[in-house]
Amino acid sequence: MADTWGVTLDASGRLFVTDLYNSRIRLVTAVQSTFTVQPTTLNFGNIPVNSTSGSMQATAQNTSPKTAAISVTISGSSSLQFSQSNNCATVAPRASCAISVTFTPTSAGAQSARLNVNAGAAGTQTVQLLGDGTNVSVSPTSLNFGNLIQGTSSTSQPVTVTAGSFGPISITSISLSSAQFSQTNNCGTSLPANSSCTINVVFQPSTAAAKSGTLSIKTGNAGSFSVTLSGTGVRSSVSPTALSFGNQNRGTASKSQPVTLTNTGSDALSISSISIASAQFSQSSNCGSSVPANSSCTINVVFKPTKTGAITGGLTIKTATAGTYNVTLSGSGVVPK
Repeated sequence: MADTWGVTLDASGRLFVTDLYNSRIRLVTAVQSTFTVQPTTLNFGNIPVNSTSGSMQATAQNTSPKTAAISVTISGSSSLQFSQSNNCATVAPRASCAISVTFTPTSAGAQSARLNVNAGAAGTQTVQLLGDGTNVSVSPTSLNFGNLIQGTSSTSQPVTVTAGSFGPISITSISLSSAQFSQTNNCGTSLPANSSCTINVVFQPSTAAAKSGTLSIKTGNAGSFSVTLSGTGVRSSVSPTALSFGNQNRGTASKSQPVTLTNTGSDALSISSISIASAQFSQSSNCGSSVPANSSCTINVVFKPTKTGAITGGLTIKTATAGTYNVTLSGSGVVPK
């Protein structure tokens, strides 16, 4: 063996150092990388088909005194239904890294895969990935009730919960986040496979303002679902929103048809203007410059065609505080017989 500065490498590649203090030559044992991965199983439970679960995390701990390079892959029959992200490329001595995994089932039934965590010479450790795809759906996922006079109730709009071959579905709760909406349903506590139930939602604005809420449907074995709700409470309304005058002899005036502007607010509704875009129609009203609180006024519209054929127009009511309302007008001018 050759001695160079007290360090010697023999023909087998073993490393020796000279211990001058103790007059000995010592064999240096190479430091091996070691690491652990916890937990060894991630179970995502029941997730609706084509929906993505929340992330679950595995932690790789570098237990050695040297830096570890760690790579992560997913394998197995359902590997494409799981995905991962990590910060494990380089892990300092005694440090750890996080591996985040999500489950997106593409078919119903039990799914499984393996998370492979490799640290080179230190080998590979695996985490079992489990989950069940459920073919349960909620439709639609949003309801918009439009404008509705404050203090009144809308017509109900339905939300349908459908259980496919996965069932029965245990329904633990159906709730609303806002008192501006209410619901009734025929879902009960259990929904059999290959069946559906209906949740009817009603909008009841208490004030004149935009409202929003969420319908939440929680199940014991198929995850949770949410439906976005929206609508606007208004202090006034116009009815009807369309007038049809049918056939009217050219050069003659029709009977008037009324449009009612209602103010349900607690103070007067200021009217900026009432106008008609077409000279084939005219209007008169008792609305004045404002409508008192909790009252209404009437706009009478007359059709007097000066030509033959289909004729359209629009009545526009502009207010200072409640926006603009439009009423569609239509009729046909005909040749007098």
